[in-house]
Amino acid sequence: MMSEEYLPIDIHFNKLLDWLINRRHCKQQWQKDALIVREKINSAIQDMPEVDSVTKLLQGTYINYFHCIKIIEILKETEKETKNIFGRYSSQRMKDWQEIVSLYEKDNLYLAEAAQLLARNVNYDIPSLKKKLSKLRQNQKEFAKKESDYAGISSERMNKFKIETKKIGIEGRKLKTELTALSNDLPQKFNEIASEVKELKPAYEYYKNFTEFLSGEKSKDKLSMLRLILEKGNCTVYEWKFNEIPNSIEISDETIAFDDEEEKDTEEIDWGNINEDPSAETIDFSAITIEGGGQEIDYGDNNDSKGIETIKSEEGVARGCFARGVLDYGDSRNLFLNDIYELISFLSLRRLELGSNTNDTITSITFDGAPSDLLKSLDNVEFMESLAKHILNLLTDAKTQDLMMIRDSPRYVERVADKLKQLLTDAEKMTAMSHLMVQNRLEAIEDEKKLLPKLDTIRKRTFELKDQIAKEVSSRYKNRKVNILGEINTI
Repeated sequence: MMSEEYLPIDIHFNKLLDWLINRRHCKQQWQKDALIVREKINSAIQDMPEVDSVTKLLQGTYINYFHCIKIIEILKETEKETKNIFGRYSSQRMKDWQEIVSLYEKDNLYLAEAAQLLARNVNYDIPSLKKKLSKLRQNQKEFAKKESDYAGISSERMNKFKIETKKIGIEGRKLKTELTALSNDLPQKFNEIASEVKELKPAYEYYKNFTEFLSGEKSKDKLSMLRLILEKGNCTVYEWKFNEIPNSIEISDETIAFDDEEEKDTEEIDWGNINEDPSAETIDFSAITIEGGGQEIDYGDNNDSKGIETIKSEEGVARGCFARGVLDYGDSRNLFLNDIYELISFLSLRRLELGSNTNDTITSITFDGAPSDLLKSLDNVEFMESLAKHILNLLTDAKTQDLMMIRDSPRYVERVADKLKQLLTDAEKMTAMSHLMVQNRLEAIEDEKKLLPKLDTIRKRTFELKDQIAKEVSSRYKNRKVNILGEINTI
C-alpha cells in the first residue's frame, strides 16, 4: 500500500479557498487584511520605474503576491545603488514592496487571495471574454448577411427604377421634366389616329344606312363626331364649335413647369421607413379605367373646360383649347369615344345576328327590299368590328391615357415622379445601410483582434497562478504532488 506522503492532493479549484481556511493555512477573515495590502499596492505602483520588464509583468492581469516577488527581483537591479553594507536598501520603492510582501506572507494572506483570484478568472473573467468573442463573431455573420441583403435590395430597387423609366420612355435624370415632355407627342399621335379613323368609313356608312333603313328617316346626328373626323380629320375645336376653319391657330405652351428638378443630394439621406419587400414598389399606371361603353374617362385634373365659352374670336383666331384637335380635347374626344362604343355595339349585334341560323327567316323578311349595301357578309361585319375596336384601343390604351394624364394633371406627374424617386431613395438608403454593415463588420473584426490577446494573456496568467498555488501548497505537505481540478484545466 502506497504511503500517504506519496499520494497526490486533489483539490477542486472552486473549493480551494475553503480547503485552505479549513486546514488553517489562511484566516477566515482574510479580506480585511487584503484591502490594506491592495491600498499599499495601488500607492506603490504609482512610483514604479519605467522599465519594460515591469510593464510586461503587470500587463493585462491583476497584481498578486507572485507579481510582487518578481517586482522586488527587478528592483534589486534598478535600486542596487541604494544598497548599504548591511544588505539593506535605502530606496523607498524597495521598502514599500518589501512591506507589501511581508503583509502578504502574514497568515498566508497571499494564498487566500490567489485562490479567490483563480476562481474569479475561471468562473467570471474568462467566460466573460469568451462570451464577448462569441458575440463579436456572431455579429460579424449577421453584419455580413445584412450587408448582402441590403445590397440585394438596393440593386433590386435600382433595376426596378431602370425598368420603369424604360417602360415609360424616359432617362430618369429629371423625372418631372422628362415625364411632361412625353406629352409633346400627343398632337401627332392624335393626327395619326385620325388618319386611321378614315378606315372606319365603310362601317360608318353601314351603320348610317342601316339605321336610316329601319327608321325610315335620315339624320345627320348619328355618330356626328365620327362623321366630323371622317370628313375633316383631327380638325381644331374651333372648327368643330363654329363650323369654320380659323384664320390662324395660336398654339400655347401648356407644358407644366416644375421647379424641383435639382440633382438629388445623396449625402442627406432620409432614414424613414423602408419597405424591404421588392414587390411592394411596383408603380401602378392603371389609375385610369374604362367602365362600360359610352362613359366618360376621368383624366384627373384635366385642364379642359367642360363648359368652355363658345364666344367666337373676332379675328378668327383659334387660341387655348380651341387650338387643340378634337381628339386632343376632353369633351370632343369623349363624344368620339361614345360614337365608337355605339358603332362597336351595333357591329357586335349584327355579327351575332348574322352568325345565328335561327334568325335567317326574320332577317330575310326584315331586309326584304333593302339596298344591297346593307347585306353585308359575316366576314365583312367582323372585319369592321375589329377596325372599330382597334381605333378604340388606340385612344384608351394605358400608354395614351398616361400621356393625357401627364399633360393635363400636375398631381398625376407628381405622383408618378414621387414613386420613381422613392425607388431611387430606397436604393440609396439600402446602399448606405450596406456600407454601414461593412463598417460594423470590420469594427467587430478589429474588436475581436484586440480581445484575443487579452483572453490569451488571462489564460496564461491563470495557468501560471494555478501552478504557483500548487507549488506553495505542496511545500507545506512535504512536496506532495498537488492537483487543482475542475474547469480550470479546460479554459
